Amino acid sequence: MLHNLKGIKTIKKILRFESWKGNPQDKTHHQERSVLSVLSGTLQIDREDANQHWPLWLQTGVTLGVAILAVGFGAGELVRYLETDFLFRNLDEQTDRTVSLISAISVDSVIAQDRPILETIINQAVSKDPTIIALEIDNDEGQRLAAWNSDDLPQSVLPIAFTRNIVYEGEVFGRMRIELNIAEADRAINAHVNKMRVVSIGGLLLLTTIVIILLNLFVIRPVDRINRRLLGLAAGDWSQKMTLPGRSSQEFVRLGNSVNLLGDVLDSQKQREAELERAQKELDTSHRLLADYNQTLEQKVEQRTTELAESIEEAREARAIAEEASKAKSAFLANMSHELRTPMNAIIGYSEMLQEEAEDLGQDDFVPDLKKIHHAGKHLLSLINDILDLSKIEAGRMELYLETFAIAPLIEEVVATVHPLIEKNSNRLSVNCPENIGAMRADLTKVRQSLLNLLSNASKFTDNGTIVLSVSRTMRNGSGWIKFKVSDTGIGLSPEHIDNLFQAFTQADISTTRKYGGTGLGLSITQRFCQMMGGNIRVESELGTGSTFTVVLPTQPQESPADGDEGAIAEEPEPETKTTILVIDDDPTIHDLLKRSLGKQGFQVKTAIDGIEGLRLAKTLKPDAITLDVMMPGIDGWGILSKLKADPELAHIPVIMMSIVDNKNLGYALGASDYLLKPIDLNQLNAVLQKYQADSLSDAVMVVDDDPMTREMIRRQVEKGDWQVVEAGNGREALEIVVTNPLGLIVLDLMMPEIDGFEFVRELRRQPQWRSIPIIVLTAKELSATERQKLNGAVEKIMQKGSYDRQTLLEEINSLLSSAIARQNNGCSNRQLPDTVAVT
Repeated sequence: MLHNLKGIKTIKKILRFESWKGNPQDKTHHQERSVLSVLSGTLQIDREDANQHWPLWLQTGVTLGVAILAVGFGAGELVRYLETDFLFRNLDEQTDRTVSLISAISVDSVIAQDRPILETIINQAVSKDPTIIALEIDNDEGQRLAAWNSDDLPQSVLPIAFTRNIVYEGEVFGRMRIELNIAEADRAINAHVNKMRVVSIGGLLLLTTIVIILLNLFVIRPVDRINRRLLGLAAGDWSQKMTLPGRSSQEFVRLGNSVNLLGDVLDSQKQREAELERAQKELDTSHRLLADYNQTLEQKVEQRTTELAESIEEAREARAIAEEASKAKSAFLANMSHELRTPMNAIIGYSEMLQEEAEDLGQDDFVPDLKKIHHAGKHLLSLINDILDLSKIEAGRMELYLETFAIAPLIEEVVATVHPLIEKNSNRLSVNCPENIGAMRADLTKVRQSLLNLLSNASKFTDNGTIVLSVSRTMRNGSGWIKFKVSDTGIGLSPEHIDNLFQAFTQADISTTRKYGGTGLGLSITQRFCQMMGGNIRVESELGTGSTFTVVLPTQPQESPADGDEGAIAEEPEPETKTTILVIDDDPTIHDLLKRSLGKQGFQVKTAIDGIEGLRLAKTLKPDAITLDVMMPGIDGWGILSKLKADPELAHIPVIMMSIVDNKNLGYALGASDYLLKPIDLNQLNAVLQKYQADSLSDAVMVVDDDPMTREMIRRQVEKGDWQVVEAGNGREALEIVVTNPLGLIVLDLMMPEIDGFEFVRELRRQPQWRSIPIIVLTAKELSATERQKLNGAVEKIMQKGSYDRQTLLEEINSLLSSAIARQNNGCSNRQLPDTVAVT
């Protein structure tokens, strides 16, 4: 049967068509021959194996017979074990009863060792139990007191003895031995075992017979019928169907169906032959058509490939053109920012100076016209700033400069700035800002500009009304937010006008533009600023009643913009604020002493425990001065001094030798600036360090700008503050002036020929004697994050041309010069640099 099943699987493989490569008709004949060959071979194997193997019914019978015998004998032995165990438990109980009975009536005689009475007691006791064949009593010393043996023993005797102590009130007085005959009980057990074996073997034989009959009925007969059907298939009888009895199992029914299916498959081969011939003809025709299509397809692919390559090249050229256009646009914006703001700065500055001079000379007739010029210049500069800001936003170049600032001073500054606009239309401004409103982290310039835009709009579209600025904190999704609300009682907006309110160059209607003016950029820019800082702006308005604009900003915005956000966030690091002294000494006590002493004098002290670390820190920190010990492990002080003076980047740094070794000549020969002996006099050390700091500051202000009109204007403005002014047309001239003239402050433009403002700042700060000179950057350039990074910690103030007035500039110069001179007088020449601030 197993060989038949293997033959069926082989036939199924033969009937698959995937592997045949030749003619379909030949394939069919090949399949028929293969099937017959497989079937014939299988039948031949069955005939040979039939003489070598037992039939299934005989194998089953033998297997069950062996199992029956094993079960029968096993069951008999189990019964023997159980019966024997039961017998011994009964004998043990019987012995205990007999011993207890005899002990109770003979204990006195045992104690008295009265043998006649003991023998009488024994005869009376054992005469009642025929299974007792012997009984002996000994005293506690092992002496025999009495003994009894049966005179009437049966023919079959199987003795077993038990020994027990004679106990009275817990004390042992002797020992009793009883011998019993269990021959009769043993015969009963054997008989029971034999009976159990016969019953179990007989029952199992009957069960075996039933199993063999059922096996023949349900297994052997269906298999035999399937075998005969396979023989018929081998003989070529493919049309006859085989039907199994209804009592056959599902597996045999499925096997029979498979055999019938095999016959159907073989019977359908001739029909398939004609179909395969017809399919072959169609295949030949399709092959010819496919060859034609393939040739056409190759031509189309070649054509499309050429077109695609041309398209890619065109796209690359278009991308290059777009990138060039973007660069040109960026350059144009930067250039326009500078070119437009520079003349506007002159117009605003000169009109302001002319106005003050007219007032001083009593020429009041010119003052109103000069005020109009000044106001128009400010207005034009505001429009230019709005257009440039919008262009930068749309180009994705607008950047955020995050800083933490107090909100209340910002509100005071905004209110002071917008106050003239409020009074212009006879409006009243009410401010609701709690004193403990705290601080927030955002772009201060953009927050200020957004509030100014909203308040300017409110004052513009309100006459004889009330404008309310409210500031409050709120929580949303576990995060803190600041809410700025600007309400007015002005003309209000209709619903259809609100939809277009934040679109660039759009106002409510044409009549609004004619009556109130403006470009329509303020609200659009404000919305973009709010979105860049992670917030939003919304409006509520009713026509004829007024409007309320609400700006909501997070107190701690995300440090990087989300995908799709415009602009970027630039962090401004903390600038270095003190003169840096590097102490190279292997004594930690010296480190602690100099840190505490020099720190009180305004120095920033860095320490190194050996020469290797000292060289590394010197290259990293570029300190203002170095104190160096001589006796150190590894590289000594002389070696470190030689390496410092051999490095071009470090050779200019003053090195003060501090050692117990008195060898000043060698120190000075190697390039030391001073030589102090330990123990160190701290006052002497402080005086030496002061000697290598910057020269005394003067009250001279140098104006560096390539525009003569701007220099002239700033010079006249500064001279009115009683400061001396020196002018330079570019960075190179400025560096030459710094060498020969002590300066108190520098007002610097960035966009200049030869050496620009960035290079000038870098060169100036490289020299220790010039590091204390404060610098105010006054530029029309839109600074990028990288450019601001270059200036951070190196300049005190960044101001945009046209965004300040003369008084603001003079106050800034006065504050910086006074602070620098005061620190110089206190013995700390290096200034405390405040955070860089962008003023727009």
